[in-house]
This record gives sequence, C-alpha cells and structure tokens, in this order.
Amino acid sequence: MKKKENWFTGIDYYDNYFEKDIKVEKTTITENIDLKIHKLVELWYVCDGEGTININGLNYSLEKDTFLCLYPYHIYSVEVVKPIKVYTIKFYIGLFMHTMWEKHDKGVNYQLVHETEPYQKCSDPYIKSRFEYILSEYKSNKFGSENIILYAVLEVYTLFCRNSLELYGDYNSFNSHLKNEDKLWNHIKDAILYQGNKSSLEDIAEDLSLNPSYVNQLIKKKSGYTFKELKDFGTIVNACSLLHFEDLSISYITELLGFKNVPSFYRVFEKYIGKSPIEYRDDNIVDNKRFFAMKDLYLKVIQYIYLHFYKDITVEDVANELHIKTYTINSVLEEYYFTSFAEELEKVRLRLSYTLLKITKLTILQISCECGFKSLSTFQRAFVKYNGISPTEYRNIKKW
Repeated sequence: MKKKENWFTGIDYYDNYFEKDIKVEKTTITENIDLKIHKLVELWYVCDGEGTININGLNYSLEKDTFLCLYPYHIYSVEVVKPIKVYTIKFYIGLFMHTMWEKHDKGVNYQLVHETEPYQKCSDPYIKSRFEYILSEYKSNKFGSENIILYAVLEVYTLFCRNSLELYGDYNSFNSHLKNEDKLWNHIKDAILYQGNKSSLEDIAEDLSLNPSYVNQLIKKKSGYTFKELKDFGTIVNACSLLHFEDLSISYITELLGFKNVPSFYRVFEKYIGKSPIEYRDDNIVDNKRFFAMKDLYLKVIQYIYLHFYKDITVEDVANELHIKTYTINSVLEEYYFTSFAEELEKVRLRLSYTLLKITKLTILQISCECGFKSLSTFQRAFVKYNGISPTEYRNIKKW
C-alpha cells in the first residue's frame, strides 16, 4: 500500500480506504434533538422551517438557506419552532482526504476542520440545486450514480470550505481573538478529532488558567461528556476508519491508537459502538464485499438477457449458465434492484421493439416475434403496461 503522509489527523491513511458510503436524504425535523455526538461529517441545507441549532455551546438560526458543515467534534442539539425541512449528506471524514485535503498546506487543512464556523447563510441557489441533484442521483440507482454522487458531494463540500476560508480568513488572526470559552471548545474539538493531540486535562486547565477539576465540570456541562469520554470517542472514530483496512490487525490498531492492550480497546469500542471491533469490521467490509459481488452477478444476468432475449429463456437457464441457484438470482434482483428476471427480460425486449417500430415496416406481429415475445397479445399487454399506449399508437406518434 502506498502510504499517505502529513494528514491533519496524525494517522496514516491509505489509497484503499474502504469506507466510501455516502448517505443522502431529505427529512423534516419536527421534534427537538437532544445533545448529540456523531461519527460522520454532516452537510445540511435547510429548505424551510424555523429553529435553533446549538453547536459546541453556540446558537445558530435554522431557517431557509442555512448551510451547515458538522464535523465529528461538533456536538449539537436542535430546538424546533416550525418543522424544519432539510437536505442532509453524511460521509466519513476520511473520504475526501486523497482528493482534496492533500492538495493544501497542512495549516489550511487544520483551519478548515478546526477553526472555521460550521454555519453559513447561503444565498447562492446553485448550492441548493446541487443538494437536489445529489438526492435525485442517490435515489435513481442509475449507471455511474456512485461516481456522480462522489464528485458532486466533493464539489458541495469544497464550496463550503472555500466560503469558510473567505469568510474567516487567516488562521492565526482568527485564533488570536478567541475567548476562554472558545478556547475550551477548541480543546474539545482536538480531543475528539485530532488523534495526534496528546494534551491532558491539566494542559487545558493551564491554558485556561483554571483548575483541572473545574475544567472537567465545564466540559461535562457543555458536551454532556467528561474529557476522558470525549478523548475515547475521538479515538473510536479513528478506530472505525482503520477497521476498514482489512490488512490492519486488531493488535496493530490497538497499539497505533495508544491502548494498553486488546481487551481495553474492545471494552471502549463496545461502549461507544455497541459491538466488538471484529463484529464492526465483519458487518461493514463483508456487507460491502457482498454488495459488489451482487452487483457483478446482476451485470452477468443482464448480459445474458441481452445475448439471448430473442429466445424463450428463463431464470433457470441463467442459473445453469452461471452455475448458481435460481433462488440466488431472484434474491439479488429483488433485494438489491427491486426488480425480477421477468421484468428485466421484458424491458430489454421492449427496447428493441421501440427501434423496430420507428425505423422498419415490419408488422406488429413480426416485431413481436423478433423481440422474443411468446404471442402478439403478450407483446401488446407489456407495451401498454410500460407506455400507456399500444404499439400501433406508438408507431403513429413516432413516425419520422
């Protein structure tokens, strides 16, 4: 594996970063959200509604055209005044490291993640249109959707970062005006996200000129967690990322993250994730592998249909060709693609019929036979089902 140096997290990431899932949805928040910590980066765009979001102790208005970027260290709660309609995009923080962050100086990367405001009031309609487009692609399950979504989300995320740099300027000048409470939140950020940070509670107390016990009480009051719990959570966020690299052993990850031994790593991991590291790795990596295996099977089935659609073929014929059970094919088509073998075969046959109806003088019966339909009535029923009109009506409309 090719090692990537100089990442802002202090942990080495690699080219085969496995966690590439992006979750996109449009939801309506109708009830208050209690204080929440989260593992993913969350991009929000508010379409309508009214409320307040408290992020790391600071209140921001939630209203139309609010644009948010919430990193894992952003501990937030929401109060709803009027139901809030919002687009959300969620992804692991390591997703865009190779495509974006390594292009900038380390100081800029640090500033983007640690020192910029999570809130923007966005008047550019283009941003909203990108959220709408990403959601549309996410639901479509069309060819290339995953790549299109990846680059579209990267664009939206980059625009947020660009706006942040323009709004809040130089890191040093920004940092020099921080108040004590702001400094406290920055220490909380570092504790959660920046694994290379070795600051102790005593170090933070010294920086704030306060008693360590009192600082811990402040942190507990602001976030709902003690300093140690936040440090542990930040470590587990990084552990989740590392567990997606199959060739990294549990013992190596344990040592890398600074745990005394494997049992202590297991204990903390299960506290925050609810399952063991091995179970987490199996659930995520095995599921991803299964997904790609199922996609490969789907493509083989479709290929078989295109090669043999003009014959009287069945799902049993495909199963025999691929040396698998018919149940497996039916399950993949139904569970992953919400379709069936009969539907896919019908669609392929109909696509050819559209062309033949437009550019040939073949009779409807001849076209029905050419496309592999068992009878004229079967062809006509299928055609009306998908198009709402008969083959004859379609031919008359589509005449050149």
